[in-house]
Amino acid sequence: MQGEVAPALLQAARTYDPDYVVLLTTTVGQRERVTPGEVPLLRDGQPAEHEVRARWVKQVADDPVPDTDGERGRRAVAEPPGMMTKNVSSRSASMTLPSR
Repeated sequence: MQGEVAPALLQAARTYDPDYVVLLTTTVGQRERVTPGEVPLLRDGQPAEHEVRARWVKQVADDPVPDTDGERGRRAVAEPPGMMTKNVSSRSASMTLPSR
C-alpha cells in the first residue's frame, strides 16, 4: 500500500534513531521529465492537454508536488510507535492553476 514502510525498515530506523527524517520534495518540472503527464494540471477542474499542458508545466516547473504517501512514510519512520498520525490526506494529488 502506498505510504507504508516495511516493518524491517521501521525497526532499522528505530534502532538507528535518526535526529531528522526528511522527505525529498520534487518539483513539477522534475516529475514531468521523469514521468510526463503523471502530475495532473487542472484549471477550473479541467485537465490540461498537449500544448496547453506544456505551457502550464513551464509556468509551475519549480513548484513542489504534494506527496501525501511520502509524508505518511516519513511520519511512520520519524514518529514513535503508537504516536503515528492517522489522518493524512488521500493519495491523489494535483496542481490547480489559478484562473487568469
